[in-house]
Amino acid sequence: RLKLTVDDHQSSLSAEVQKLDDEEKRIRDRLNVIDERKRQCAAENGITDVSDDDLIEINACGKIIAAKRGVLTQRKGTRLEALFSGRWEKKMQRDSSGRMFLDVNPKAFRAIVDWLNVLSISSEDDPPQSPSVDEEHKDMLNHQMVLFSGHRHSSLPGHSVKTPPVVDRFGDEVKKAINERWTSLQKLEAGAFVLEQSFQDEERFIDLFASGSTSDIITLNVSGTMMATRRATLLAVEDSMLAQQFDDTKWTEQGCD
Repeated sequence: RLKLTVDDHQSSLSAEVQKLDDEEKRIRDRLNVIDERKRQCAAENGITDVSDDDLIEINACGKIIAAKRGVLTQRKGTRLEALFSGRWEKKMQRDSSGRMFLDVNPKAFRAIVDWLNVLSISSEDDPPQSPSVDEEHKDMLNHQMVLFSGHRHSSLPGHSVKTPPVVDRFGDEVKKAINERWTSLQKLEAGAFVLEQSFQDEERFIDLFASGSTSDIITLNVSGTMMATRRATLLAVEDSMLAQQFDDTKWTEQGCD
C-alpha cells in the first residue's frame, strides 16, 4: 500500500509538472509568433542601418523640424518611438524632398521636440518641465502629447487576466514551488498580451497617421502664409467647400461630363 501511495503521489506530481511545461511552451510559442511578425514587418517596411545619431528632417505642415533619431526615440514603448524607430521607414509619408511628413501643428510639435532635446541631456533626478506653448496652441499641444508621448499599452480593455490554479495536494515546499511557477507563467502571458496589443496599435497608428503618398500632401498659401496638409484632412468635413475643392473624384466626375 505504501508503494501504491508513493507511486500515485509521484504520478500526480509528474502530471502537474507536465501541465506547467505545456503551459510554458504554449506561451513561449505565442511570444515567438509575435517576434516573427515583428521581424517580417521590419524586413518589409523598415531599414536596418539606423543609428541614434541619424539626423531626421520632419515636414510638420510645411515647417521643417530636425532632430536626432535618438532624441525622438528615447521614450521607449511610445508611439513617437515607433514612428522614428526605423521599423516603418518605407511606409512613412514623405514630401517632394524626401522628408517625413506629419500633419500636425508645427508649433506644438516643435515644443515637444525641444522638450525631448532637453530631456535627453537631463538627469532622472532633475527632469525638464513639461513642454509649453502659448494659450492659443495649448489644446493642440495636449492632443499631440497624448498622441505621441502616451504609452501604447497603458490601457488594455477587454483583457481578463487568467487566474492561475492553486495546487494544495503536495508537501509545503513542492506546493510552494508549483504555485510560484504558475504565478510566473501568468505574468509571462500577461506580458505576451501587452506585446501583441502594442504591436497591433503600432501598425494601426502608422497606417492611419503616418503613411501615404507624396501626391496627397497639399501645399496652401493661406493669406500669405505657406502651409501643408494631407488631402484627407481637407476632406474631413464632406460637404465643406474645402472638401469639394480638393476631392479628386469630384474633379474627375466634372471632367467627364
